[in-house]
Amino acid sequence: MNPKQTLRRVRRWTLFFIVGLVLSGATAIPLVTELNWLAKLTGARALLETPASTNAPAWAAWLVKVQATLQEIDNKHPILFYGTAGWPSGISSLPLHSSARCGIRFAMRGFTISG
Repeated sequence: MNPKQTLRRVRRWTLFFIVGLVLSGATAIPLVTELNWLAKLTGARALLETPASTNAPAWAAWLVKVQATLQEIDNKHPILFYGTAGWPSGISSLPLHSSARCGIRFAMRGFTISG
């Protein structure tokens, strides 16, 4: 294989991995925010609230119900969603965010962190 072919192959693999990293980063959106965007994009709530001669599609009712449930759980128990949005906003910051937002104490290596 000549140097030009090798360079082209390295560039293709690099591009492949960059695209993969971008796509994996797109899934690091918090669940509640992601579901709110999906409901807005599809117009699910509008389909349920608009009077029509036929019933709203079942998927719209399901989506709005899941959205409301996730929002309620996030309001009552926000700690449940830490770690569901990828590494940067999840597990690595769990002790700091949880103690600050919920007033929960964490014992880490003999020290207590409180918010």
